[in-house]
Amino acid sequence: MKKIGAVLKDIREDNNFLLKDLAKELECSVSHISSLEVGRNSFPLEWVDKLVDFWKMKGVEVDKTEMVALAYIHNGYAPITQ
Repeated sequence: MKKIGAVLKDIREDNNFLLKDLAKELECSVSHISSLEVGRNSFPLEWVDKLVDFWKMKGVEVDKTEMVALAYIHNGYAPITQ
């Protein structure tokens, strides 16, 4: 299973977005996006919503359930499954 940062980087690159372009669109720093992609820090769950919503606006389907699960795993918690 890929890590959340790797999945996000793949989505960004597959859609021809540079780090600086995504940072500008999301109104944050390039270093913040980079740290999410490389897994330097914990992954805030509100960023899952922000990124899923952003890509949806761009016509890119992102599985929110998978992203939440990956964020939980990244943050050291077991995801809740049903």
